Amino acid sequence: MDAPAVAVEVHLANGLPSFTIVGLAETEVIESKDRVRAALQTAQFDFPARRITVNLAPATPTIPQKRAFILPQNSASEAALVRDAVIYPAQSLLAVCAHLSGLTPIRPLAASTPHPMPSYRDFTEVKAQRQSRKGQIQTNGQTRQG
Repeated sequence: MDAPAVAVEVHLANGLPSFTIVGLAETEVIESKDRVRAALQTAQFDFPARRITVNLAPATPTIPQKRAFILPQNSASEAALVRDAVIYPAQSLLAVCAHLSGLTPIRPLAASTPHPMPSYRDFTEVKAQRQSRKGQIQTNGQTRQG
């Protein structure tokens, strides 16, 4: 996973309400504006009826690099497999806000150990499905042709 550090600057101005993301944003980030607005309103935050400009720029090299991610609790254990990453499992957007403001810190997920490769059943008893069985079949740690 490659996640370069990004500085986020937000400016609120008077004028017709709008929400603009500028800088190094990919299409997916630019399209997330509606999801951001909906998440904030669902968490009962006021979404300002002002002109909002979000600037995304590469972070300066003076910032120490730290691979930390705040993720939904259901996704956190899978993300913990990323080497040297600090994962904060959050239950809600309100929990993230409380963590970032220092009110209620989210405890980082303990580092996960790699899971062993699963063993699969022997497909030699499958009949009349030659195309499905074609190729390598693994049985009790030994590999043979199907």
